[in-house]
Amino acid sequence: MVFFPFIPKYHKPKRYKNNDPRRFLGHTGIVTIPINRYRPGQIKIEGTLFRAAPSPDNHVTIHVQSAVTVIGIHSDNVNTLIVQAIDWTSEDNDPGPPNPWIEAPA
Repeated sequence: MVFFPFIPKYHKPKRYKNNDPRRFLGHTGIVTIPINRYRPGQIKIEGTLFRAAPSPDNHVTIHVQSAVTVIGIHSDNVNTLIVQAIDWTSEDNDPGPPNPWIEAPA
């Protein structure tokens, strides 16, 4: 009889860590930001850190620092932004076409 020195274990599916932007791929969500009482600073969307500042026309500008981007504003509530995950892990690091809801980084 042949003795196997190891028993193959069940490997769980790979889970990305909290700071890994790949874990947001395929996610779509809606975040509500109270603009009236909002102070410029950091906003957490699905656990991802953002920097945001209100603009004069009561919209919120998001500076994206992760793989989640704002794709629009909710039709019923202007304070609600619609966010969607994008893939910035491509080889050429091309974020794609410019997004009208996002202010270009300085």
